[in-house]
Amino acid sequence: MISAHDRRTFLAGVMGAALFSACTHLPSPLETLACDKPAACVQEDLDALATARLSGDHDAWVKASIRAYRRSPDLTLPVIYGLTPNDGDLGEKDLLALTRALLGRIDDRSAGHQARRMVRNTLKTRYNTDLPDLDTGLVGTWMLVAGFDAPRGAALARVDPPQEAFDPESTVTTHRGVRPWRQVHRPNNRGSLVLKDWTYPTSKQCGHLVTRLRTERPIQLQMRSSSEFRLWVDEQPFAEVRGLDRSMALETILPGTLEAGEHQLELRTCSQSSSWWLEMRAVDSEGRATKIEMLKPKPREKALSSEFSPLDLDALVMALPPADWPKDLRNLIGSSLLYRSGRPMAAFQALGTRQDAPGLLTQRSLAVGARRQEQRLETAELLAKLHSAPLERVQTLLNLNQGDRAAKQLFRNEALMARTDPLALRTIGRTLDTFGTSLKRLRLWQRAEKAHPDWLAPLLEQAAILQSSRKHEADQLLNRLKDVAPYHSRLRRRLRRGLRRGEGDLAQNLALIAEDRRYSPLSLSLQMQEAKLLNKTGHRQKARALVDAVRQQNPYARSPQEWIAREDWLDGGMVKAMPELEKLLVLNPSASMALQAKRYLELQGGEQLKVPLWSRPTEAQLLELIENREKHRPPVPASQVMLMDDHLELIQKDGSRRQVITMVRWFLDRRTAQRYLNTKVRGSRLQIHHAFLMKADGTRVDPASRRSGSIRFREIDEGACLVLQYEKVIGASSIIRGLVNGTFWFEATDTWNVKPTFTLATRQGRAPLFHQIGQKIDQKTADQGDLKVWRFQRQGVAPPPTERPVLAPWREQSQVRFSTMDTWDPYVNWVRDLLREGNRITPTVETTARQLTEGASSVAEKVERVYAYATRDIQYEQDYARVIEGWEPHLPDQVVDRKYGDCKDKSMLIIVLLRALGIQAEPVLVRTWSLGEVDTKLPSSQFNHMIAWLPPQDGVPDGRFLDATAEYLDLDNLRHDVQGTLGLIVTSDAWRFQRIPERPAEQEYMRGDLIHLGDARWEVRLESRGHAASTLRRAGKGERQAKTFEAIAASSLWPGSIVESAQMVENQEDRLEVRMVIKVPDQVLSSSGRLALPIVALDGWKRLFSRPSRHYPLMVAGFRWLRLELSSQAGPLKLTGDHVVVKGPSYEGQFNCQDDGRCVLEEQIKRVVVPPSDYTELARHHSAFRQAMVQGELRLDEKP
Repeated sequence: MISAHDRRTFLAGVMGAALFSACTHLPSPLETLACDKPAACVQEDLDALATARLSGDHDAWVKASIRAYRRSPDLTLPVIYGLTPNDGDLGEKDLLALTRALLGRIDDRSAGHQARRMVRNTLKTRYNTDLPDLDTGLVGTWMLVAGFDAPRGAALARVDPPQEAFDPESTVTTHRGVRPWRQVHRPNNRGSLVLKDWTYPTSKQCGHLVTRLRTERPIQLQMRSSSEFRLWVDEQPFAEVRGLDRSMALETILPGTLEAGEHQLELRTCSQSSSWWLEMRAVDSEGRATKIEMLKPKPREKALSSEFSPLDLDALVMALPPADWPKDLRNLIGSSLLYRSGRPMAAFQALGTRQDAPGLLTQRSLAVGARRQEQRLETAELLAKLHSAPLERVQTLLNLNQGDRAAKQLFRNEALMARTDPLALRTIGRTLDTFGTSLKRLRLWQRAEKAHPDWLAPLLEQAAILQSSRKHEADQLLNRLKDVAPYHSRLRRRLRRGLRRGEGDLAQNLALIAEDRRYSPLSLSLQMQEAKLLNKTGHRQKARALVDAVRQQNPYARSPQEWIAREDWLDGGMVKAMPELEKLLVLNPSASMALQAKRYLELQGGEQLKVPLWSRPTEAQLLELIENREKHRPPVPASQVMLMDDHLELIQKDGSRRQVITMVRWFLDRRTAQRYLNTKVRGSRLQIHHAFLMKADGTRVDPASRRSGSIRFREIDEGACLVLQYEKVIGASSIIRGLVNGTFWFEATDTWNVKPTFTLATRQGRAPLFHQIGQKIDQKTADQGDLKVWRFQRQGVAPPPTERPVLAPWREQSQVRFSTMDTWDPYVNWVRDLLREGNRITPTVETTARQLTEGASSVAEKVERVYAYATRDIQYEQDYARVIEGWEPHLPDQVVDRKYGDCKDKSMLIIVLLRALGIQAEPVLVRTWSLGEVDTKLPSSQFNHMIAWLPPQDGVPDGRFLDATAEYLDLDNLRHDVQGTLGLIVTSDAWRFQRIPERPAEQEYMRGDLIHLGDARWEVRLESRGHAASTLRRAGKGERQAKTFEAIAASSLWPGSIVESAQMVENQEDRLEVRMVIKVPDQVLSSSGRLALPIVALDGWKRLFSRPSRHYPLMVAGFRWLRLELSSQAGPLKLTGDHVVVKGPSYEGQFNCQDDGRCVLEEQIKRVVVPPSDYTELARHHSAFRQAMVQGELRLDEKP
């Protein structure tokens, strides 16, 4: 098919010459057209294609496409493909014309190979045939060993056993077990070697391939790949391609030449998705495919070097357009090629801002691959505004799932609704699918059929609409379609759907599968589908033989192994199936079928899960425990008793975990019991062994419903016991190889725990690291073969105290933490790899840094400008289109362009901007106070925030931390939940933990001038800095919110105050200042002259010090310095009694009146986090200050 939306591009010749000798029944190709001025012809074709598309002139669009196909240079075909009609919008006559034009482009160059790929689907659906296999120059046979885990970023640079030595006769130890070298090859009539046909798994895996070839002339190597790779030639580093955001579909000639003779090639390729393929060809200096001879690889004893210089794809591809072409055209062609070489974000940046129609259409296509949703819509708006193409805006809205907006714009535009070109009809049809009736849709496609009699889409759409109500007419339409295109993909899809439902006879279905296998002969799914069909119709021996062949082709695939195990299970029960199930457990330890089988044997009294120091509680033991529950009535207040809390964690060799959890809850309070009416148990491969309720009178109640992990009871009364026993499997970490970490808590809120027990067993051969928190925990260890066991237990655990304010109290409760990572190095290396791409200084970064600091004379001023830009101009917003983006920052160019990002994006932007200015800056990983302190004893992923660190250097003598997510904070402040935390600073060659300093109390303040204007009116000036200022800025954002905030601020001084006027401003020192005039209640100033102190002074920190002692650290989240100056224009203020002064290590307070009649009330808390050991003294000082302050009276001595 001639699809314009899924086309791949190539740069060098790969095809042979004699294509049509065996295909005389195919349509004859059109001859190519010559062009004396290629650049002018290309520009003319691009303009013609874009104009025809945007204007809706379908005939002109097809004619322009045919001309462009016939005369466009090889280099520009990618852009041409992107602007030609989609095959689904072409009539049969137009489709044939475009097919002939593409057939004329097929030759032994890369563009010819691309043209061949484009016509293959058309030939399949219209002629049920394929072009001959042209394997000239293809490196199609390799020796493969795979099964090496590929953590994101670090995979390519890691050294695995195949890089140490190579012996095709030996086996290799992989993360999936011991595997031999196996010979693999590409499918017939396909250029790519598809690794999922030969190995399993293929997602987040690395493989090593070795081959040897002989050439009679110098050659270059041309690559396409779905993944990053490293290539060695004759044991020497040859090329490294990394930083791909998608498949490198562009056939790229790697720099370097191989001389005539024999050469051994070794390739390390690492996939992050299930699509894992590669294609390599030998070409000459002109890009034509060259014959080679494949040889058997020779053993190697020498280790391969890891010293590579990554290939600069961006520069290589952007330099391909001729230098004498216009700059705009070069950028357009280069960016399209760069997009197809796996660098969509770089391609979008390279294209730049365009106003011309071809440029805007290309820009929108690139924005899709670069995940720039805003730019897609902006480009569509420009097309509608500058080129009168509102249909493009409607299409973009539909693609962005904004159908309601698309429908409004479409249905209100009579000119669009009246268009009859296929592109417009298709868009209207898509909109009516959601916002129209069946009758309107039917009439639309009937109109389309009249306008384009040879277009097949109207027949298909009408048949789909009529299928449910007028099936006879739908069948007639499909029969008409069969007469024109008997092998159409939609018809084939209907047959395949019927095959899956068991419809059709055996011969018809086998013929359908055989037809599909002709185009994908090595497809495991098609072979397994054929085997299942044979087995279903009684041909079990043939099916078994076919599955055995599939397993021989790919011995690591799960589906054939499961099929054989299932058949053995049905034939001879579990005993016969166990050998195959054990093989399945090796391939996939978390396979549900194998786990269910093993559990079945356990329940039948067969094999039991045997772990020293642990045994699975039986139902009889659970019932006995419930019967004797009165023995465990708690001596302290509690709403429930955990009669049993038993947790087993079994870590397998591959890093997966099997958990067996048993809990028995005795409810002493009905309100607490109601929280467990709906209990949800989450986890993969979940098996619930016991789930029932035992009432106080001994009646057993089973759940009202059990669906997956959701267990529901109709009622749970006081005194009832809930029994729950289940097990689940947690897969191995896909982020960091071998990392298993977790925590078991012995304390639970409002719960008396009788004997909580945590058992950890591992088969990994190394002991985990443990960290015990809280009271002493009984610990025992045991060994049994390769199984090492640790058991932790406490008895009679009371509920933890409830205290406020405190963040992450669970970090302080009695617990055991563990981690299988013995050092921080693997985690730090993983972080470095995640940050590598975002650490590059690009032209955009350099330009942005230069513009921001223009005129800045000092390093400090440059830092302030960059920090202000990242904080104020870059909005904080998360965008995790991929899961990995929760850890990996977006590229700085992308953040600059779209003006938003999360903490990683903004911090890395600060770092690269400063580095572009010659200022050293490093990333810092932070665990905010909401999650508690970092546990440095247990290396693992514990961080949830990132900031930047400027080490001491010229202009920054003391070093400085910068947090770009503090939008509402003063620019020289850190968020309160970052201050005092332990940050992990990661440099290119080292790492260290460093305590982030707490800001002095003088930088976290609330200062106020309260001026009595006479009677009940007061002028208020409140100046804030730090967290207090952040809270006020956020609360006062927006007119409506500002009004509410003003009323709250006035009431915090004297309740019942009325705001007469208010204004929030940033003063000259960039501090937030709130200016108000308020009217206070009469009782604030009594007739005798006694003045009531503001509530904020009396009760501001009262809640913090309400306890005499604390169990958890105190977190001071607000201001830590309060200073109020009170004065009156009616006369001086005087304080009866002595001046109050209280000082301590962490607290200061004073209250006095000066000779000029002004009174000052001031308090400071000098720490953000106050540990329990220091709290008592601080609380005593605060209480002493409060008592002394209220003993005196503040009086107004009015002027006569």
